[in-house]
Amino acid sequence: MTLDEHDIKRIRQALVPEFTKILTSVCSELKSTVEAQSKNLKIIKEVFNEQINNLKAENKLLTQRVQTLEDGKKDMEKNILKKVEDSQNTREKVISSVEEEVKELKNEIRKLKEARNSKNIKTEESAGINRLVPTLYTTPVKTTKCIRK
Repeated sequence: MTLDEHDIKRIRQALVPEFTKILTSVCSELKSTVEAQSKNLKIIKEVFNEQINNLKAENKLLTQRVQTLEDGKKDMEKNILKKVEDSQNTREKVISSVEEEVKELKNEIRKLKEARNSKNIKTEESAGINRLVPTLYTTPVKTTKCIRK
């Protein structure tokens, strides 16, 4: 069976409205799908941007907290160093005071030793003199005659 032009024309006329109807329906569905997908993409974009903004805000807060912690750490280090320095200064003052007191005590001990030694010498001298005095009175004095020429 062979189709002539007239048959082809008739088939075409019968099919074109059907195809047009199908294409219109498919295009309408595609258009609806594209519009829905476009809306979905817009919502996804908004949600994504909102999440990015939230993350940026959280990052900013975390950065501020970290900075606060670092500042606090620096303050603590300064306070600790100040306390150590104050403690060392106090210790040095105490050591200096103790050294000065020891020096004074050594001087006092030296003076007491000198005084004791001085008393011992005087006591020995006194004892020696006391021993000599009775001998002077009890020992006869020898007289010698001077010869004159």
